[in-house]
Formats: sequence, C-alpha cells, structure tokens
Amino acid sequence: MLKSKRFALITVVGVLGLAATACPVPPGSGGGSASSPGTIAVGSSHSCALLDDGGVACWGDNNYGQLGDGSSSQFSLTPVEVSGISDAVYIGAGYGSSCAVLAGGSVRCWGANGHGQLGNGTTTYSREPVDVSGISNAVAVTVGNAHACAQLADGTGRCWGRNNYGQLGDGTSNIDAYEPVEVSGLSDAVAISAGNAYTCAVVAGGAARCWGANGSGQLGDGTTSSAPLPVAVTGLSDAVDISAGEFHACAVLSSGNARCWGLNDHGQLGDGSTTGSNVAVAVTGISNAAEISAGSRYSCAVLSDGTARCWGSDYYEQLGNGTGTSDVTVPEPVAGLSDAATLAVDGDHSCASLGDGAARCWGSNNAGKLGDGTIVGSDVPVAVTGLP
Repeated sequence: MLKSKRFALITVVGVLGLAATACPVPPGSGGGSASSPGTIAVGSSHSCALLDDGGVACWGDNNYGQLGDGSSSQFSLTPVEVSGISDAVYIGAGYGSSCAVLAGGSVRCWGANGHGQLGNGTTTYSREPVDVSGISNAVAVTVGNAHACAQLADGTGRCWGRNNYGQLGDGTSNIDAYEPVEVSGLSDAVAISAGNAYTCAVVAGGAARCWGANGSGQLGDGTTSSAPLPVAVTGLSDAVDISAGEFHACAVLSSGNARCWGLNDHGQLGDGSTTGSNVAVAVTGISNAAEISAGSRYSCAVLSDGTARCWGSDYYEQLGNGTGTSDVTVPEPVAGLSDAATLAVDGDHSCASLGDGAARCWGSNNAGKLGDGTIVGSDVPVAVTGLP
C-alpha cells in the first residue's frame, strides 16, 4: 500500500520532452507548456505518477509487471510504489510497460518486453525496473505500444523495441532493437512522443518530424506511406508540444492553437468532422492550449487557464464530460477540472495532475486503472487514492 505522498510538481531546467503515451513541451523550452510534464503517465490498462520524493507509484493492470513493485499480483486498485526508484524526474507508460528517467540521466524500464521494449538487451519481462543500456544523459522518456524512446540532453533521440514499421527511426524496419538505436537526423529535438507504431518529435524552431507507420496519415506528411526515417509534418513551423496516439497525432502551436492529423473516425482530430487527414488540421475552438495528448481515437488538451478539453470517442466515458458515451467532434470541457497542470491519455482512460498536487482519472476502470479503489468506470474525474 502506498503511503500518502504529494504528487510531484517538478520544474526541470533545460530542454525536455513526453507524455505517454503523450509528450508535452518542457519548462524552459519556450511556448505555453504546462508546469510539470512527465509527472503522470497512462498505459492501456495502468497508470503511473511521479512522487515528490523522486519515487514512482503505479496502479491498475500488472499482468506484465508494469506496476514495477516486484509483486506477482494481477492488478492493484490503488497506487503501489515502484521498487528501487528514488530519484525519478520523468515517467512514461505504454501498452504493458513503464519507464522513468532518473536524476543522473539514466533510464529504467519495467513490464512487458517481448520486443525488447525494456531496452536492456533481452526479451525477458521484468516486474522490477531494469537499466536501459547505454543511456546516461536522458531528459525525457516516452513509451508506445511496444517501443520506447528517450530524448537526450544534446537534442538527439534513442529508441528501442518493436520496429515493424520503422518506428525506431534508424532507417530500418522489421528489425526489433533490444537496446537503444539512434534516430537518424534528429539533432535538435525539444519534445518526443511514441505512438502505436510510430513516433513524432518537435525540433528547435517549431518544425515537427514523424516516422514509422502511416496507414492513416498519422505522420502528417501528406501521404499514407510508412517511413523508417523522420519526415516533416506538413504545414507545422511553430509547434511547441506534440503527442502521438494510436492512429492520429496532435500538436500545440506557439499561439496556443492546436492541430491534429491522421485517423478521424470518431472525431479525434477535433475539426468538427469525421474525415481523416494526412496533413494537420485546426482543432475547433482551442486558442490557449498549454499541452495536448492523443490517445486511441480521442484527444485531450490542458488550457492555460487550468481547464481541460477532450474530443473524439467517448465509448468508455474517457472524455470526462459527464454526459455519457456519445462521440464528440469538437472539444468539450472535462467536468470539474479547473486547475489541471498536465494530463495523459491512452486507450480508454485519462489522468490529470492538478496544481495542488492531486491526481484525477476518468474513463474505463478495468483492473483499477483509475486508482480510486474500485473497478467502476467514471464519466467525470475521480481522485486517485493516496495522492492528495
């Protein structure tokens, strides 16, 4: 059982990046970013939070050991502390694994490892954190479906794990990497986000690059051809935040406007339609976004006033608007959130950290991934037990 600890609100000086599956722009890198990126992360069936003492707590599904507490329990309805981590500064979560950047720049991961997504040179899953090989200067980490990436202090990127569509960005495909490989041509990244089978980054100056799977136009380059090397997202020159979801991606611009591209079958692009786009389109009614997170067929944004908006599929009540399960094609407010600092979304649930150090989650609650001690889903945010 996790002792009551304050949720971290950490300012990390320098160039940082993600979310989990979402990757907000860091403090100090310019643009209207939230105050504490990388302090909350969600995977498909679990969630994690960075604690103010450098520890990490996770809750929800634990079939692959993604809670990191060393136990063989199938799930936890409330947060449990990850073993052996006391100096984390950034966290990420994906399908069945989680990762943390430590204060010295190393990265540790735990959970599923069938494609080498723990980055330790093996394909053996681990219920406790293991060191990612060869990384000593990371500032951010992002975890996708079966791959992960780290943003390094020098602006380069390293990725590892599954590479069936070239999502590692090293020019190869169908060759998994059990240890990190360098993303080709990426030398000035300020944010990075791993999606389902692709990855995106914002680079200095505001341009965006994506690589990997592109069957739904999620690379944003005007095509539907997969790319094992980074390609430019068409029409983006002033991005400050980016998030790669399942089959769509979104970015926040320096103006506070938002753009999304890719699959749009549930309105996840937020332009009022259900028509997909292989180039970025404007999200309706968003002009003061601080950060954005793309999930599986829905998206959410934190605004500069501390409120949050979500749009797209609401089948599992993951939009948090309190109105049921109807899809929406333009952003709607998340009920009861007025001081959100950062958020993360994934398959069918969402979580946010608040300015007072609390954490709230909403949507599907299978395996207890909302962290409120139940398995009952919620269409409005509920408090995570043990976090203020």
